[in-house]
Amino acid sequence: MTLEVPETLEEALAAIQALQKKAETAESERAKLKATNQGLLKDLKKKKTIDSFLKVAGIELTDDLDEEKIAERIAGLRKKEEAQAEGEQIEEQQTSKQQTPSDAMTEAMKAQFASLRKELTDLRKTNEQLESERNQEREKRRESKLERFVTDELSKAECRRPSHLYKLMKENFRLLDDESTVVFGSEDDPVSLRDAVTKLRDDEEFAVYFAGSGATGSGMTTTRATTTYSNNPFSKDTVNATKAAELIQKDPDKAKRLMNEARLAGKLDPVLGRALQSM
Repeated sequence: MTLEVPETLEEALAAIQALQKKAETAESERAKLKATNQGLLKDLKKKKTIDSFLKVAGIELTDDLDEEKIAERIAGLRKKEEAQAEGEQIEEQQTSKQQTPSDAMTEAMKAQFASLRKELTDLRKTNEQLESERNQEREKRRESKLERFVTDELSKAECRRPSHLYKLMKENFRLLDDESTVVFGSEDDPVSLRDAVTKLRDDEEFAVYFAGSGATGSGMTTTRATTTYSNNPFSKDTVNATKAAELIQKDPDKAKRLMNEARLAGKLDPVLGRALQSM
């Protein structure tokens, strides 16, 4: 191939322009080939990806497997996956329900119930304390009434020391529930307060407490009595262990009365006093 040399400047310029057009055309073709090559590479990569996906999904490519059949199988796989996901969600919800408290109480409700329960417990304790205080006050009031009723009746019978005699015989007096009636003796066979005072007045052991008994002064004795408080076997001044043991065995009620008298006078023998605890 021979290269013709332009004879004129115009021909040279025309030759240069022709060469430029050929270069541009060649560059354009080269760019198209590059784009086509990249597209083929992308298609090949997509194909490999699809082949891997279908293989994992268990779909085998065959010559008779067209795009429509592939789409149907993929749709079936999606439905299966969705059903499995839905089953897992239901199971999770059921597990969540099992972990939820029976009444589905919120933490705020639990705290409120706990607070109310504490208030109820505090109120119950307060009521119990008030009830105990009321019972104590009631017992004090009943004891005060009992003492007043008995000492008044003893005073009417001209008892010289009604308070002392009441303390000595306190265990035998009882105030009934009406808080106006006093009885004496056991629950099986009680007597009225007036009859009790009469019996005490006529009893030789207690006659010294009443006027007209023939006894005077602090060393009161009685012409009717062979045993008086001045000869109390439980007293330190006139202690008599043999007589005390005989009374405890044969007449424990009388023994208790004599022990109480000695105790109230501050003269109870400490050794014989322990016998009262075992009676």
